[in-house]
Formats: sequence, structure tokens, C-alpha cells
Amino acid sequence: MEEAADARAVWDALCSGGALFFGQLQTQTELLPTQLEEALRQLAALGLVTCDAFAAARLGLTERRGTVRLTGGDLQIEWRGDGHVLMTGPVATSFTGAFDLDALRDGAAA
Repeated sequence: MEEAADARAVWDALCSGGALFFGQLQTQTELLPTQLEEALRQLAALGLVTCDAFAAARLGLTERRGTVRLTGGDLQIEWRGDGHVLMTGPVATSFTGAFDLDALRDGAAA
């Protein structure tokens, strides 16, 4: 399964390099942008990665609400003053399949 191998390459890059920008991940994994996006979707579906698309809001440089444009529709994000983040938008399956989480974890430790 090529998608699992791509997700593994991204996971390995993150484990060795920590938080990385998209371009850095693309350079390290040598994946096409669409392959990298899909690998990140798979890892996000497993709860292994997140995206800090609102870092500027955390720094007080922008509004505390915004829209993330996704393939399945717009996701409205609001970071409330009490620290809670509200996300509203359409719900869709982002990944279907089998993923050997234990093998991923075991390989990252090696």
C-alpha cells in the first residue's frame, strides 16, 4: 500500500525533525504535494499530527476566527477567549483503510 509508505515517510521525518513546515516535509520525504497532503490526512485521522493553521492568532497578529478551505467544504474556526476552539463545518470521511499503528510506533522508536 503506497499511501501507508508515504505516511510512514512523513511520520519518520516528523519524528526526526520535530515540527516542520509543509515545504520542509516535502523536501525531506520527496513526496509530491498531493501525496504529502494525503499522508498528513492519514496521520491526522489517527490523531498523530495536527496543523497549527492559526499560529498568527495565537500571537495576537490576526482575528481569533477564520476559515480553513478544505476539499470537503469550509471549516469555520473560532478560538474563544476562554481558550476553547470551536470548529464548525461539514463532516466527511477523510481516510478509510487499515493502518498498522503498532508498526508505525515500533519503527519510529528504532
